[in-house]
Amino acid sequence: MTTFKPVIRKNSLRQDGSTNIKIRVSHQRKVSYLPTKYYVKPEEFDSATGKVKSIYMTEQEADVINLRLTGQIGQYAMKLEYLGGKISTMDIKSLMRILRDQYERYDIYSLIDEKIEMLKKVGNVNYSSLFERTKRMLQDYYGSHYLTFDRIDSQWLRRLEVKMRTDGLKSNTIGIYMRNIRTVYNQAITMGLIDLNMYPFRRYQIPKETTIKRNITADEMKKIRTASFENELTEWARDIFMLSFYLLGINMKDLMYLEGIEDGRIYYIRSKGKRQYSVLVQPEAFEIIEKYRGKKYLLNTMENYADYRSATKRINKKLKDVAKECKINKKITTYYARHSWATIANRIGISRDTIRYALGHA
Repeated sequence: MTTFKPVIRKNSLRQDGSTNIKIRVSHQRKVSYLPTKYYVKPEEFDSATGKVKSIYMTEQEADVINLRLTGQIGQYAMKLEYLGGKISTMDIKSLMRILRDQYERYDIYSLIDEKIEMLKKVGNVNYSSLFERTKRMLQDYYGSHYLTFDRIDSQWLRRLEVKMRTDGLKSNTIGIYMRNIRTVYNQAITMGLIDLNMYPFRRYQIPKETTIKRNITADEMKKIRTASFENELTEWARDIFMLSFYLLGINMKDLMYLEGIEDGRIYYIRSKGKRQYSVLVQPEAFEIIEKYRGKKYLLNTMENYADYRSATKRINKKLKDVAKECKINKKITTYYARHSWATIANRIGISRDTIRYALGHA
């Protein structure tokens, strides 16, 4: 049960000796306070009854303040009455957001914006871009106006999926968008903006299709490693690919921003997942590092490209030439180094737990 009562806090006096009358909100044995526009001196307030007394003001003035405080409490009670059974699932913080009318500024777009901002603050730009794409997709279908959470039910999700399929989107792309919507919806529930009983993903299954495994065999890896290339960029792309493989499938962003080798190892925090890694630099990897050693970073890649994305794009383009010259009928990209390391490690007897840990899946 949620209760309200006017109170004063004697430890927060203004210079004239007055203090603000607040509405104390008690909910699930937790207490919080809502300010009012009324100030009194402690001796003018009856803490037992929560009423203003007429000491420095007329009795009529005191009665008006008491009446308005009662009206303010009544407005809060009406808000909670509208919520019905939702109140029992809310914590005090979520309840206070509603009483302060903060919930009115939240819709799915505003929560997506908060998610994007948070991800960018922690440096997860790639993940934040997925939410930016999700927002643009929703705005394309539903406009940029207010999109409330109570509109989103299982039928709404199915209609959205049909729209995306009609536009030619694949199941895995649709799945990314739907998982992002689910993430934001879960946040809305946590904040008390929507009732858990309205959760639409119980009756809607996010589509998923099996992706083609992006790995090459040990024999194909050997072909790539031992091949000779006349084109320097093709050779560079091969070398960076092999270096990623030697370093347990390190992704391109982390590889290109490595700062050095310490005691024969590289140390870094993975940009995706933020897990710390320590990887032994094998002689084959060290040879490639020496070939392309940089000034600011371990490799010189960022001395020649504006960012890691443009460098990765160039590498993937030249890896097509690598595959063609090695007569490997696969569309090899930098991702293949990571997945191939895992596949080959499994086949030579390295435990799955170790592989999962190395990939950051444990």
